[in-house]
Amino acid sequence: MPANADVVKVTDVQLKPTADGLEVILETASRASPQPKTSSENQTLLIDLSNAQLNLRGGGEFHSENPVEGITFCNSNFPVC
Repeated sequence: MPANADVVKVTDVQLKPTADGLEVILETASRASPQPKTSSENQTLLIDLSNAQLNLRGGGEFHSENPVEGITFCNSNFPVC
């Protein structure tokens, strides 16, 4: 991440089932939005939020098992404040 890039603090992660699969909703501490870059590897969708830090109200990381049919696991793997 460039040194001058604003870091977006993600304060909540929600998963919303849709007709096509799953919508990932990120709540932030400001009006700024993380800039996602997506890629896939095998049967894994990767979403890179290089300008974001996880800062959940309860602390820790985000994870959800079986949020919708066909998706077995969602988790965060980015810096925790």
